[in-house]
Amino acid sequence: ASKIEAQRLGGDATLIGRCNGNLGLIALMRGDFATAKSCFDESLAMQKGAGNKNGIAETLWLQGRLALRQADYAEAIACFRESLGLYRLYANSLWVTRGLVYLAITLVASGQIDHAAQIVTAREMEGREGPSIKLQLGAIVAISEYQEALGELR
Repeated sequence: ASKIEAQRLGGDATLIGRCNGNLGLIALMRGDFATAKSCFDESLAMQKGAGNKNGIAETLWLQGRLALRQADYAEAIACFRESLGLYRLYANSLWVTRGLVYLAITLVASGQIDHAAQIVTAREMEGREGPSIKLQLGAIVAISEYQEALGELR
């Protein structure tokens, strides 16, 4: 319904791309990886076509989450790093925190414990001066995945 409304309102590529990203996230959470991939690919194409760096970064982050769920750690790491590169101008953005957290989760899952520990330690030290990591993650699933990775690091 949101895609139909976005089309009715003029077909803004960034808005429709965000709708596709949200649909892909729903599919990802349901375990429908093929649909998630299709939605994320459409979202990324629309965001790139519109030149929307925030939208590109967000979609890359979503693609990283998909790759993580599929245990394609190299792809997940590449997506999270590329996403973080686009967000580098917003060092205190919750999206930077989310990107770093999911990069750390992926590194733990792939056995790169030392690198993950460096990211987590640095981010937690920065968090003492700003909003908590849990607050920035927002979603219960993300918080749970982060806490699980922290448990493995310990």
